[in-house]
Amino acid sequence: SSHTGGFEGLYFRDLTADMHQIAAHFDRLEMTFGSIYTGFLGSVEQINIVKEFLRRFKHESTVVVVDPVMGDYGQLYPTYSMELANAMGELVEYADIMTPNLTELCVLTQTPYQELFSRDALYEMCSRLSSRGPEKIVVSGLVLDARNLGNFVFERGKPARMLTREKIGPYRSGTGDVFASIITGCAVRGMGLVESVEK
Repeated sequence: SSHTGGFEGLYFRDLTADMHQIAAHFDRLEMTFGSIYTGFLGSVEQINIVKEFLRRFKHESTVVVVDPVMGDYGQLYPTYSMELANAMGELVEYADIMTPNLTELCVLTQTPYQELFSRDALYEMCSRLSSRGPEKIVVSGLVLDARNLGNFVFERGKPARMLTREKIGPYRSGTGDVFASIITGCAVRGMGLVESVEK
């Protein structure tokens, strides 16, 4: 009924047991997907179900966007363990596009976290991650200074770009979900990654 940042308490219903039946129903309907977007996953079981879903439904024309929601500010979320983070890393091979924040990029590349990395270091980390699957990576929400945020845009075989915007207001939970959703929608429409990030 709410996300865990900024609200006290929440109601949730775990639908993990239903995920197989939902996928089977899509299969019976002979569904095809222009895109598959994965976000927060709360258990190793869910990640394994999603891997099976991707094996079943990803086709040559399907754009898979993986937002590896695991943590922020150098820490895994309280609901996350390293076992779960390692399982999330198994989705990398299925991704065409990934949208990690800096914490998640560090976890996925086994790099000690620090608040600032050089552009060369970010490029090297993205190159290592890209070698495991995704051709395109956006490292979102980089705190560049007190007033500016950056999104580091990596596309295999192209020069990287740092797109900068002025920070407006306080931290808001859930903005990464909106960001990745826009990237996904733009990808389905055939837009370039830089244009998508600017949007």
